Amino acid sequence: MDQRVIPAETGTFVSVRSEQGFPLGGNDPVASATPGGSHEKMATRQTRTLARVMMAPAVLVLLVWMAVPLAMTLWFSFQNYNLLNPMMTGFAGWANYSYVIGDPSFTQALVNTLLLVGGVLVITIIGGTLLALLLDQPVWGQGI
Repeated sequence: MDQRVIPAETGTFVSVRSEQGFPLGGNDPVASATPGGSHEKMATRQTRTLARVMMAPAVLVLLVWMAVPLAMTLWFSFQNYNLLNPMMTGFAGWANYSYVIGDPSFTQALVNTLLLVGGVLVITIIGGTLLALLLDQPVWGQGI
């Protein structure tokens, strides 16, 4: 049988069905069965394993790409380093953090950062939702 939609004599379109009444190309158990009569899964265990093996190098590169700068940032945050005198180094411990948190401008900078991030999130979420609703509307010529 043909799997395409064919025009009927009345001018409407009729979908072609199998002998059991299932639409062809849809959820027809006869059409999707193997010659032995059993159904196969979309991805077998071997293909899933192969996909994971093939993706592993990219995932590892991305993990290193993210983890190394994070580790270096944490390491340097505990160091005593002066850009004006690069030879003066050493371990500062938590002194850098206590200095930053004790600074009077820290709370204002934190409030400004939270306001900026919150404003961007609100604008992005509302704008994205409105754009999605706009694009979901029927458009002239959409079914062509």
